[in-house]
Amino acid sequence: SALLIYYFSEIPPRSCLSIEILQFVRIHRFHIPRDVSFNNSGKLSNIPLKLKKRYTKAEGVWLYNDKGMRYLADKARELVGNETNVLKIVSQLVDYIWAKVVYKSFHRPRYPNETLPPEKINEGLGEGDCDDQANLLILMLRALGIPSYLTVGYVGDFNYGVDRIQYNKTLHHYTNFKGINLLHGWAVVYIPPWGWFPVDLTFSISKNDFLYSVNTSLISEFWKAYKVIPIECVKICHEDYIAQYIDFLGEVVRSPLFYYDECAVISPRDSIERVKSFFEPLPLPWMKKTTINIKIPVSVKLFENITISGNITPIPHNSSITLKIAKPDGTIIGKEVVPSTRGDWNITLYIDEAGLWVVNASFKGNDMYMPSFESKQFIVEKFSTRLNLDAEAKEGRIFVYGSIIPPLENVKIDISFISPNNSKFVVNTTTDAYGCFNYSFEPDMPGEWEVLAAWFGNEYYSHSLNSTRIFLKFPVSIMISEIPKNIVENEEFEVRGYILPELRNQNITVLLSSNSEVKKSLIVYTSENGEFAIRLVLTAGKWNITLLSPESQLYERSVYSVKILVKRRLSYNSFIIVVLVVLIACFLICCQYLKKKS
Repeated sequence: SALLIYYFSEIPPRSCLSIEILQFVRIHRFHIPRDVSFNNSGKLSNIPLKLKKRYTKAEGVWLYNDKGMRYLADKARELVGNETNVLKIVSQLVDYIWAKVVYKSFHRPRYPNETLPPEKINEGLGEGDCDDQANLLILMLRALGIPSYLTVGYVGDFNYGVDRIQYNKTLHHYTNFKGINLLHGWAVVYIPPWGWFPVDLTFSISKNDFLYSVNTSLISEFWKAYKVIPIECVKICHEDYIAQYIDFLGEVVRSPLFYYDECAVISPRDSIERVKSFFEPLPLPWMKKTTINIKIPVSVKLFENITISGNITPIPHNSSITLKIAKPDGTIIGKEVVPSTRGDWNITLYIDEAGLWVVNASFKGNDMYMPSFESKQFIVEKFSTRLNLDAEAKEGRIFVYGSIIPPLENVKIDISFISPNNSKFVVNTTTDAYGCFNYSFEPDMPGEWEVLAAWFGNEYYSHSLNSTRIFLKFPVSIMISEIPKNIVENEEFEVRGYILPELRNQNITVLLSSNSEVKKSLIVYTSENGEFAIRLVLTAGKWNITLLSPESQLYERSVYSVKILVKRRLSYNSFIIVVLVVLIACFLICCQYLKKKS
């Protein structure tokens, strides 16, 4: 990478020098060869000599011949034994580090003997983050003659809404990443016959399948679909970057300068200025941090005035606080308030909407005070309502009555009816001037009906609902369809009828009574379509026929009565007399006719 050197004569006190660097990055993604397997891997003897000379030296961070790190090299040789298969060796060492080192970040990179110190080599666990674990692997690999080095880069995700700020005022260093998830380090290892492989111990998905972890390392094609952007910044092959970093921190702490790094990854389709707008104002060392507090009443009611107050500390001189109040409908109320000499401020606000209100207070800062921001929310409850509901069954219909409290006129009430077989239908009705409503209908089946009434509320009143159950029995009608006109005593005749609704196998009790107080009873049953027939033989006289359908769980009791006259049967002598009377009457009529004609 290029080395940029800037010369400047001086920086006045309480002033800033800004350097902006724009780099165009080409993304390289790794694709694991299809024929990668332990059987196809080359041996230690297949590694080119020039790569061994360049990338297996005991140098930089990886001083495996040094007294303080030699035990790590010895452990590597112990783990692999006589194995010469390079892919198997790398896999064995990776498995060992996964088992012996837990992930933990520190304020600076760690040397391999800090990541896994001597006392933890056999018992216990070491600690280290991405590059710490990668450096431990590189030291062990180099000690075995396998070329390897460290790569450090960014993990881009284009997420500009998350603050990833690291600020240590003692170390004079501030870092803010936008669109960058984190800094990351991983090992790059030469494995014959394929070449250089990324071996990522902490970013990969699997920790029990070495080849799968290679295929899901940061720079692999696997992450392309997830919009994870690998940005390789520097390859560290020979230098002791940890010592350089420690020296840099020492120089920075001793220096009167403060260093502020703002880093962003920007898509070619995005605007640089837009992304820069996401950065927070810098906390310059001479500037005082300000804090805004907001106080809102505990109980806030609709259509009332409330006082919103607060304060700012320390108190900036001749400065104002910007208030932006978001109403539930999205409307923004903007106000500027000037704090008192004690830093206090307040406003009066009329609450004309129910819902979530958001109060944002901000101080934009000046040359002595840092910007500050505070946000508070409060909810204004709607007026409560109550829905009264009653229902009754009468004459085969269901009647629903109800009211809403407080009485609201012309609001829509949804009434749901759930039948005994769980079918459902919904109707709408509106309230009158007194908040009352009603509805009735004729159901298609008897049984227990559930009635639910609901009002969904409006901008000022909350919703309410109620339910009730009503048991409906259907009325039954008994109808006579046929009675003979001339009924003679002691002759069988038939009375036909039907029952509505058409109830199958319904028993009907037939009660017979006459003027002479003769009483009889019998039972008949209806057919498939609710019809019935009664065969009777009665004595002469006036008879009252009463038909009774008994009450059941689903149907009401029904009664029907009809009166009939049963005539006497004529005897032989009576018949002769009647005939003679008729003949005499005919003779007299004929005589009268002839007399008139003559």
